[in-house]
Amino acid sequence: MRGAITLLIVGTVIATLGAAAVTVYAFRRRVRERFLLWFGLFSILYGIVLVVRNSAFRLGFGQPEGIGLSVERLMSLSTIVPGLLLFEEFYGRGWRSSIRLLIGSYCALAAVAISGVGYQGPLKLVPTPGTVLVVMVPVVLALGRLAGYRPPLLPNSRVLFAGLLAFFCAFSFDRLLHTRLGNWHSGVEPYGFLTLVICLWYVTSSTSDCR
Repeated sequence: MRGAITLLIVGTVIATLGAAAVTVYAFRRRVRERFLLWFGLFSILYGIVLVVRNSAFRLGFGQPEGIGLSVERLMSLSTIVPGLLLFEEFYGRGWRSSIRLLIGSYCALAAVAISGVGYQGPLKLVPTPGTVLVVMVPVVLALGRLAGYRPPLLPNSRVLFAGLLAFFCAFSFDRLLHTRLGNWHSGVEPYGFLTLVICLWYVTSSTSDCR
């Protein structure tokens, strides 16, 4: 229970930081600061999913059923989209717009997963979007590197990629450990995400100052 309460606090902090980022973006409304919007949406969705899947939260509000369960899974699958859009803001579109292609592919696979929420049997043959992402992100980055693509120069880029690496490793570990659709359980991933959030706050604040 102590671990569940800790994760509940982590999820709340992440969602709160995301809401703050969206608020800042709403007041500034600059196209060049869309990273604040994607960062905020990414954090809000992830934080909410982390909270509603928490055992301490469910002890007080009960297990989601029917529409509630479908909404939870929809939010979980949708979380990665603003995350990829945020990554694109810093990395660029990649070699031959490979990041855009990755986003489109993820959305297509997520749509298949969402449409089959009530048909778990046939979906066992379909890899989960999170698992596909674990494989495709390194492939896309490696291909871009080999093809000579270089991302835009960014202040504190080492801090950003350290946060991204921490989250991606934690994300990969949890997703490969639980590959079945809807079988995700919070392990090390929330702490990897919190590390990424801290790094992103540092980088986005310094990027805003530079711009």
